[in-house]
Amino acid sequence: MPNPSNVTAFINLLKRRALERDKQQHLALSYGLVVVFFFITTSLPAAATCTLALGLCKEVWDKYYGSGFCWYDMLANAAGTCAGMATLVAFTG
Repeated sequence: MPNPSNVTAFINLLKRRALERDKQQHLALSYGLVVVFFFITTSLPAAATCTLALGLCKEVWDKYYGSGFCWYDMLANAAGTCAGMATLVAFTG
């Protein structure tokens, strides 16, 4: 069983990271991209895959040429992708 203080510390870290402008940009861009890719491909799994693959490519680029690979950026990409998918499911059935 996980130590409650470690779980609390992790949740607090996620809250702090979520407030960073960069993470909000990753979330918003992934949200928009999954919607755009859905209307291009008409496939929700394909749209999600394209969006997450693009986010991963950006992070790999950052690893070699930018500020470094960031798992929190990928988490924001995943959250934006999931939010966009949920919106698409709600509005397209």
